[in-house]
Amino acid sequence: MPLIILEPVKPVAAYLAATGQMLGGAMTLIIGELLKLVLVERLFSLTRYKLMKIPTFAWAYGKFRQAKAWLEATQAWQTVRSLRRAARDCVAHLKGTIAHRFAVFDGQGNASGISKPPWAA
Repeated sequence: MPLIILEPVKPVAAYLAATGQMLGGAMTLIIGELLKLVLVERLFSLTRYKLMKIPTFAWAYGKFRQAKAWLEATQAWQTVRSLRRAARDCVAHLKGTIAHRFAVFDGQGNASGISKPPWAA
């Protein structure tokens, strides 16, 4: 049901992008896909026990879990995860640095504790 309700989001997003409303089209697609993902995941979590009683579904889900476990054990997956962690740490560091630089200014735009650049002398 959520797939049927949210599937028209893609053509609407494509129409918006085709008419020059790129931001609106991108936001429509992103929000629609996130809603669909959340709703489908929620439905699966609610019905998982009953779905597992269907032998074909249980077999296919078991194969999916095996494939996912194999993929997550590969060197490529581990490398991407470590790069993701490093990027997240770098962004957190940059956010902290930027926040610190803005926090050291007093109300009149004077930096406290930071030397002025040569052109501001």
